[in-house]
Amino acid sequence: MIRNIIKWTIALSMAFVLSAAVAMAAKGKHLDITKDSMLPDGQVLKAGSYTVQMNEKADAIEFLQRGKVVAKFNCHCKFGEKKNLETQVYYITRDGKNVIQGLRLAGENREVSFEEASGM
Repeated sequence: MIRNIIKWTIALSMAFVLSAAVAMAAKGKHLDITKDSMLPDGQVLKAGSYTVQMNEKADAIEFLQRGKVVAKFNCHCKFGEKKNLETQVYYITRDGKNVIQGLRLAGENREVSFEEASGM
């Protein structure tokens, strides 16, 4: 009887940990855009907080606000050996507007580049 209780407790604990890990992985990464910007194809990202989700199979990145996709763009990922210590967004100025060229997300070992990619 006690063995069954212990087995069920362990099984339920493992299921809870696994479901929490899946939920966190699906959540995406947080990104603050501090000034109105645009992607290389002209999609506008207003200053604010975004959730970023990567689709590595499609080489695409999605920017979400309040659970809705507000921009989607093809990208290239380069993987480094070390994890990024902080989130960084790289801009250039084109016609007086800030154009995002790439980003690094804290806690990940990849750099996302937009400069050679085309919009979706």
